[in-house]
Amino acid sequence: MNTTVFVKEHSRAEQAVQESEQRYKRLLASVTDYVYSVAIADGHPAATTHGPGCEAVTGYTSGEFDADPFLWYRMIFSEDRPAVTAQAERVLKGETPSPLEHRISHKDGRVRWIRNTPVPHKDELGRLICYDGLVSDITERKRAEQFLAVQYAVTRELGQAS
Repeated sequence: MNTTVFVKEHSRAEQAVQESEQRYKRLLASVTDYVYSVAIADGHPAATTHGPGCEAVTGYTSGEFDADPFLWYRMIFSEDRPAVTAQAERVLKGETPSPLEHRISHKDGRVRWIRNTPVPHKDELGRLICYDGLVSDITERKRAEQFLAVQYAVTRELGQAS
């Protein structure tokens, strides 16, 4: 009888874990942000995976990122590339840089603003083994900021003209 109770409890626990994992996957797939992971080998990026939300933000699927390892870099506006590469270099040095806001070209050609937040992971000796990142589409916020800046400039000019 004890074995039967244990098997039932174990089965319920497994079911609860599976339901929790499914819930997490549904939540992650429903956000317009996405997560990427970079594996590190000998201090250098070895492999990158892009979460399911990457298509909503960039227009490209995870498979397209897998097929073209430099797609992420070519999407970045050339003027923003130095800041992005500096952020990546800081992570590779073991630092935790601040989130970075920069522009990308969406697959359909539109300009998108994103916020990239890297999260380094180290082993027990303090060596970087991988890092994850959260990419958030902040295009609407940037548009609102630009609109307010223009509105403020016009208001200031009109005020000075009086």
